[in-house]
Amino acid sequence: MFKSAPYKTEFQKRFPKVDVVWLESLDAGITMAMNNEILGFISANQVAHVRLVQNNVENKFSVIKDVTYEAKIYSIVNDENRALIQKIQAGFDLITLEEKIEIESRWIREESDQYFQSRKHRVSITDDEKH
Repeated sequence: MFKSAPYKTEFQKRFPKVDVVWLESLDAGITMAMNNEILGFISANQVAHVRLVQNNVENKFSVIKDVTYEAKIYSIVNDENRALIQKIQAGFDLITLEEKIEIESRWIREESDQYFQSRKHRVSITDDEKH
């Protein structure tokens, strides 16, 4: 488990007898599991799947669906670097919804888990139109 995991307290309460190993990275967890140093690891499902596929070991791991945790993920930029924040937003604004859906589908297998796919039929309105 990652030291920064927001669900670590909940996990330790639910599984007090599990000897938790603190991981530095997802790759470290995959390597340790492959070397039988740990029995498994907790990671974002979609990200873990991509790394397992990239390492050609996805068939050696199984998802335990009854042990799940939700965590909010944020992009973090220093508040003083407004120019970078604006550049990032401008870059994302150049990507069409269709392109975002296509990119997201490469990373997130389940359509029901895809953020942009769920926005496909929504209509955006400006602040002026809201009033």
